[in-house]
Amino acid sequence: MKNIPKIAALSFVLFLTSTASMASGKLDWKACEKEVKEFKCSGDDKAVWACLEKHDDKLSKACQVTHEKGDKLFKK
Repeated sequence: MKNIPKIAALSFVLFLTSTASMASGKLDWKACEKEVKEFKCSGDDKAVWACLEKHDDKLSKACQVTHEKGDKLFKK
């Protein structure tokens, strides 16, 4: 029972960290390294996302997850 406030505080900090990274438009493209090299994608996050969007049907499962996060940021 003593650890509940500590766990809650840690959860809140992790939530803020993940929210801040999403708000700043930073995506972790490590899951898409193979695709980024194969399709010669470069530039900022939006440029890489747009490049991968053209090859959406050829993305690995891991890369699709990251790309879907980009959909939430860049598709409006």
